[in-house]
Amino acid sequence: MKNAFSLIEILIVIGMFAVLGVVISQSTITSIRSSRKSDSVIVTRENVELAAATIERKLRNASVIFTNPPCSTQGGSAVTIGTFTYETQDDTQGGFTCNNIGEANGRLTFNDITNGTNADLTSPDIMLTQCQFVCTPPNVGVPQSLDVVLVGVDSLQLGVEGAEISVRTKINLRAY
Repeated sequence: MKNAFSLIEILIVIGMFAVLGVVISQSTITSIRSSRKSDSVIVTRENVELAAATIERKLRNASVIFTNPPCSTQGGSAVTIGTFTYETQDDTQGGFTCNNIGEANGRLTFNDITNGTNADLTSPDIMLTQCQFVCTPPNVGVPQSLDVVLVGVDSLQLGVEGAEISVRTKINLRAY
């Protein structure tokens, strides 16, 4: 009687462990990718939503938006722009500019005209692939408004693990 394993039995066990190893490694890789994508979505969403919320907060008390071409003429047509300035009732002035959109350093900048300072609203880790403002002039009974469209991607996680987040909001100026 033999007490040893045959070569066939050893090869079958090795094959089973190899298949098990491949399945485990694939599920681990998928789990890591999902985790990276989830982190990328969170970081990108936070950045893009913070930028949109900052624009909304700054324009809350704005009385007029200045654009080139002009958008403040009553009954005029909407204007799509990449930069604008605004003024509030207390003469505070500021503006927003889309810089290098679609490039590795695409970002949104806030220009505090009153204090003479500039600040990037998006992190260097986020690349804006689309940034536009659509200014709608005032009409009878309807104040001037601004549609904000921001699309950002995590510049550190491209490909399968990257995330593209889009934020769109409409801001109506107060009618003073």
